[in-house]
Amino acid sequence: MCLLRYFVIMRCVGVDLARFGDGYTVTIRLGGERPNAMPLQQFMSETFGSSQLREHHQNVLHYQLPATSDVTLAQIFSRMEQTRTLFGVEDYAVSQTTLDQVLCRTVFGTK
Repeated sequence: MCLLRYFVIMRCVGVDLARFGDGYTVTIRLGGERPNAMPLQQFMSETFGSSQLREHHQNVLHYQLPATSDVTLAQIFSRMEQTRTLFGVEDYAVSQTTLDQVLCRTVFGTK
């Protein structure tokens, strides 16, 4: 209920929530204790030029991929499957941007 109240307030002051919520979030977990994430980061920037690394904690990376007509959900999954053995990806998840992520980016100014 509290989350809904924030969204109502943001809409009242003119914040366009649609521009914050489009696209996909890709969460990648690398294997090993201290994996080298640089090759994967380079791959993501070359493959998905508009991708933005939002967070990187130990072996977990969170990317934001804006919704564009040139990148489909099928292409994201296809490319991520290619990275599994090449970069030591243990697992990954692709999801639409959540309302919680929109709220944090809007209210707290996180990029």
